[in-house]
Amino acid sequence: MMIADRNSWKNSPPPIEREVFNVDWTFPAEMGERMNAGHVPEGMDDRWFILMENDWLYFHRSWTGHCIFGLKVDGLSEGVAINQGWVSRKADEYGGTDIDQDVALVHTLLNEYFRRP
Repeated sequence: MMIADRNSWKNSPPPIEREVFNVDWTFPAEMGERMNAGHVPEGMDDRWFILMENDWLYFHRSWTGHCIFGLKVDGLSEGVAINQGWVSRKADEYGGTDIDQDVALVHTLLNEYFRRP
C-alpha cells in the first residue's frame, strides 16, 4: 500500500484563515489504517489528495493543491476517533461558508475514500 506524503502530489500549506469545529466520530481500526495511508488521486476526476501528517489528516483539492480540511485523528484501542477539525475560510481558495455543510462534506469524504477496502 502506497503511503501519501507531501511529495506525492501538488499541495499547499494549510491556510491561516480557518474555522474550527468539534465532532464526535469514531471509526474501526481498518479505516484508521487507510486514513494513515492517505489517498493519491488516480485521474482527473479524482478531486482530492489526502495525507496524514503528525496525526492530522489533510484534504487538498487535487487540481489546485489548496488545503481545505484538517482533521485531528487520535488512536483508540478499537480504532480511531476524530473530535476536532477545521475548514479553510480563505475565500480565494474555498468558497464554502456554511460550517454544517462543510462538516457534512468532510464526513462524506472520509466515508468515500476510507470506508472501502
